[in-house]
Amino acid sequence: MKIAQENEAFEVSARDIFKDISRYRESDFSAEKDEHEIHDFHRSVLEGFKVGQKKILLELQQLQGRSKETQQELKIARQKRNKELVEEILIKVKTIDYQESIFKNLADSVAWQMVNGEHYLYRRLYTGEEGVKDLLDKSFEYVIDFSDQVNADPDAFCLISDITNNIQLGDCLITDKKA
Repeated sequence: MKIAQENEAFEVSARDIFKDISRYRESDFSAEKDEHEIHDFHRSVLEGFKVGQKKILLELQQLQGRSKETQQELKIARQKRNKELVEEILIKVKTIDYQESIFKNLADSVAWQMVNGEHYLYRRLYTGEEGVKDLLDKSFEYVIDFSDQVNADPDAFCLISDITNNIQLGDCLITDKKA
């Protein structure tokens, strides 16, 4: 029962984040827009990115905490040679990995929009680096603080690269009025 509730909460959260990062879907593109309307639209999109990033970051941090706990449980179950429990925990591990992947893919969709779907730009930001960044590390808070400072500007957005799968170059991907 608990697993079903967690899966339902995950699905609700993922849908909520998707709505935040794709606010432009509500816009009417059939009519000409003046400069003020375009500026308001741009701000609305960036605000959705900011809200979505905060939610993604929170979800990924919670999942990393659960992942660490689950890895400890797995280690203990293996030491006790409890095959049934090991299989049950491995399912939890796969579920957590899947959920992390979904949230990171949502962040990747933000990055894709930030580079206007330019595949050659997006590809340059991927280095093939292996491993997982620790979002619970104290030093990561500096990246969050920097991102919050940039995101205080309504015409700018700073995407934290560690919450994505494909942006591996640098700590942040930033867009503002100039770019």
